[in-house]
Amino acid sequence: MGSLVSPVLSQSQPTPSVENNLYVKALFACLDANAKAYSSQTNSRHDYYNVIVQQDEIITKNFPNQLGAYRIEYLDAQALVNRYKAKKAEFPIIIIRPIKNEGTKLVISFADYFFSYGKKSLNYGLEGGCNVVLSYDCSKQEYVIEKVDLWGI
Repeated sequence: MGSLVSPVLSQSQPTPSVENNLYVKALFACLDANAKAYSSQTNSRHDYYNVIVQQDEIITKNFPNQLGAYRIEYLDAQALVNRYKAKKAEFPIIIIRPIKNEGTKLVISFADYFFSYGKKSLNYGLEGGCNVVLSYDCSKQEYVIEKVDLWGI
């Protein structure tokens, strides 16, 4: 029986640079919007320049740990549990959602949670988040950020 694998699909594709990764572009736009909107709050439990992002094997692969003033740690579920056990207190994390196609726009959503662990259960307390809307600019031949919307509960 012959192979059904297309030679085009089996060729390795070059990995896009970090600067061209839409998730990275959107993450830093979101971090920047959060820092500008909330970092002056004195009672905040957040450090908007040092954040934890829940690791995703596909989405966060090869993401930078720093860009500009922002430092990011990517932690999987076990590392989150270990951090909680060490701190003995809930802490803020960001979860990146898959890209949504809304007509001619792409939307990348980020959810802000407070993470804790108890009774062998991962606990996520939703706090708010950020939606980044991207559109394709034909003259630049790239996706550009059209708007960044913060939301809370």
